[in-house]
Amino acid sequence: MDSLFPINIYDKFLKQDNKLLGSDDNNIRVVVGLDFGTTYSGFAYCHVSDEVNICSNDVWNGNVGQLKTNTVLQYDDEYNNVKLWGAPALVKKQGRSRTRRQKNNENDKPVELFKLHLGDLLEELKPKLPVDYKKAITDYLREIGKV
Repeated sequence: MDSLFPINIYDKFLKQDNKLLGSDDNNIRVVVGLDFGTTYSGFAYCHVSDEVNICSNDVWNGNVGQLKTNTVLQYDDEYNNVKLWGAPALVKKQGRSRTRRQKNNENDKPVELFKLHLGDLLEELKPKLPVDYKKAITDYLREIGKV
């Protein structure tokens, strides 16, 4: 049965020479596609038993309708733990009374464009990050994996 989609996921990835792949691969129930972008990221998935029904995630932090969210992180003061990720990491809290420490806090700046460190760019063209780019990528993928 042909799919309306350009790739029939089941046939393309799970079959080889008209045979199912090894017994370990027979345990695959869901195929996930991750679009890890420089500025926006998203994902879709498909149950192998229903390969025509590909589901794209469109719920991010309670907001419905967007297929992608920002590839951005905001960390705690020590840059150890992610406080916010995606679009909420870009939102500035507005308040009337902010202390000088809060105004000057570097952590109010989102950590973004970390994917550029994977490219073949000159070092001076890569963004300066307060954390190692591998940590930022790992943290972001961990957060999107929780969705």
